[in-house]
Amino acid sequence: MLGLHKVKGISMLPSYRANDHVLSIKTRKLKVNDVIVLKTRAHGKVLKRISYISSEGIKVKSDNREYPSDLTNNIYPLDNILGKVILKI
Repeated sequence: MLGLHKVKGISMLPSYRANDHVLSIKTRKLKVNDVIVLKTRAHGKVLKRISYISSEGIKVKSDNREYPSDLTNNIYPLDNILGKVILKI
């Protein structure tokens, strides 16, 4: 399944800017450094980069090192991944 998402915020600078659009695809074929759209309780849909994968889930990071994010301290179930980014528009 494909998804179209609008980037918000500065957490993924310089790779992705606010108001960029990305196309994602639902897949289980994921690896460290893939960019994903992740569904979170506190922040809704977010764009993040995978930093760690285990059988329990994934950890994520922001590209913008000057942007602190509380999202990077959690392990997220694979079911929270809405899609892997395949194209920036």
